[in-house]
Amino acid sequence: MEKKQLVRLAQKYLDGSATEQEIQLLNEWYDAIGEEEIEMVFTQGEHESGEDIKNRVSARLQQAITGTDPARLKTIQWVAAASVILMIVIAAVYFSVRHSTDPQTHQQVARVQKMESPPNNDIPPGGNKAKLILEDGSVILLEEANNGLLKKEAGIEITKQKGQVIYRASDGMSGISKESSGTAKESFHTLVTPRGGQYQLLLPDGSKVWLNAASSVKFPTSFSGKERHVELTGEAYFEIAKDASRPFRVDAPGGMQIEVLGTHFNIMSYADENAINTTLLEGSVKVREGAVSSLLRPGEQASLNKASDRISVSNADVDETIAWKNGLFRFEGATIEAVMKQIARWYDVEVIYKGSVSKHFRGMISRSVDISQVIKMLELTSEVHFKIDGKTITVTP
Repeated sequence: MEKKQLVRLAQKYLDGSATEQEIQLLNEWYDAIGEEEIEMVFTQGEHESGEDIKNRVSARLQQAITGTDPARLKTIQWVAAASVILMIVIAAVYFSVRHSTDPQTHQQVARVQKMESPPNNDIPPGGNKAKLILEDGSVILLEEANNGLLKKEAGIEITKQKGQVIYRASDGMSGISKESSGTAKESFHTLVTPRGGQYQLLLPDGSKVWLNAASSVKFPTSFSGKERHVELTGEAYFEIAKDASRPFRVDAPGGMQIEVLGTHFNIMSYADENAINTTLLEGSVKVREGAVSSLLRPGEQASLNKASDRISVSNADVDETIAWKNGLFRFEGATIEAVMKQIARWYDVEVIYKGSVSKHFRGMISRSVDISQVIKMLELTSEVHFKIDGKTITVTP
């Protein structure tokens, strides 16, 4: 197809005037380019309208065709996502599929089709939901509490501010006691997120914690002794305040310990996963299990296999690891089971499988949309289908 014809057809598609035959030509053109990966790349920003997206996609296509963009094949992937153009105003999404069982990998392009109306029993995404369990066992439901001061105790002020619970020393100090840990009993609090919940925590030393769904972090209201110590279940992203004299330690279920001085890292330690993964983004951490330890460099991931109790270190896909913190689902060659585990935690649903789906998925979807939008994107691959029945999702080939 000549460039002028391609531009004309693309513009007609973007303004909604393309015929079925013209849309078919666009699909056939994309099939013919032989790109190794087929991706859908539509992302709507917080203040971006549908018209803005059309203009942006059109500009990218123009760049690709005129050869001014060196990443030509990466900027024209909108054609593979033609079937989701009607959804763009609703959700920020891209998704793709590649075959995992056939060594001679075949690509698949989603065809143009109108999106059905969302089901009546649609499920909204998770949000800022958590409870704070105090030392005496009392509970503060944070989604019901007003912003502002929650509690004041033992020289610490606890406040809530837009999805974040904040611990600060009421005397303006750092929130780190210089007393020996043996001179006073530490007071511990626990922040717990349910399925479908997330929350942020500012620790008394200034360290920041992003807690994913179905997770908890137990921490002292002020740090004393020679180290700072918290306990984690589930998943969290940490940005640790530097203090060379007091290392920071995270204990995860299964025996993994993460020791740091000042760094950014993510820990995934869900009970239903086969491994505990620690991924380093910045700084350095030492990962320990029993007598075995490994020192990570930025971009590396330590994985503790629960079955063998062995730690392995490999290069990590950092973007995939922290996508949840940035409001996204992101998958790189994930099985449907791995995909649905994340979806189940965020939408608080149960998943049933009828039949086997052997394909691996690669792509990215916003976590801010209803579950019907997510499963529609997965279904566009024609590799998997879903049925919503209350809080239960049935997966079939």
